[in-house]
Amino acid sequence: MSIVRYPNKKTGVVTLYESTSHYDPVTKQSRPIRKYLGKLDPETGELIPSTKSKKKETELRDKNKRFNK
Repeated sequence: MSIVRYPNKKTGVVTLYESTSHYDPVTKQSRPIRKYLGKLDPETGELIPSTKSKKKETELRDKNKRFNK
């Protein structure tokens, strides 16, 4: 598993993906499976998570709060 950066030459926005490889036995080739993580902030260099990531992060945080009580 690795983090892949895709810079858009037109807009200058850098998007980040989590990439894993998967072997396809039919074609006998490996294929990448990518999950969108978000954008890279040009000023700070930090990840700006996607809305799905934010939602999942808050759900996990809430779940942990309920179990830690």
